[in-house]
Amino acid sequence: GPSIYASKNAGQAGIAARFDILNTTNTADAVFSKTEGSGAALHAVSSATNNSSALALLVENGHIATSGAQPSIAVSTASLTAFSLSGNSTDVAGVINFSNFSGGTIPAGSVIVTITFSKPYSATPVVILTAANLQAGGDAVYVSGVTTAGFELRYNSNMAIGGRVFNYMVIETK
Repeated sequence: GPSIYASKNAGQAGIAARFDILNTTNTADAVFSKTEGSGAALHAVSSATNNSSALALLVENGHIATSGAQPSIAVSTASLTAFSLSGNSTDVAGVINFSNFSGGTIPAGSVIVTITFSKPYSATPVVILTAANLQAGGDAVYVSGVTTAGFELRYNSNMAIGGRVFNYMVIETK
């Protein structure tokens, strides 16, 4: 079993465990976690019955991983007929696919899609967007309208779209 374990009953409020370093000259970590096994050194997750957190955060072998509910995607132009988020997309990171364009062009500055987070952030986050394939690499796509609830993607030129893939990452700063 665990060396340190704290648990609260369902009717109890407040934190289950806390570590404070009150020495203002301390340079050591408040919590240091190490595992020699295959499990995560740090694993923070919300309860399956009380989704009070938007995701689980894991740090395994120096890699950051997330899991959680998928945000929703809504198209803003009738010309875009096939669009999706990859199955493992979360509020923190994911893949946006535009796979079919019915013709014509989308006017410059138009909103293409709106992503709505499954759980709003407490402060407006930073959204990072990168092209994930050759077709998307030359596009003038940008993020706009970022709020605690979601963000929009827009094109900065008149162009037909389809076959584009973009990665996104969302970070809330405190």
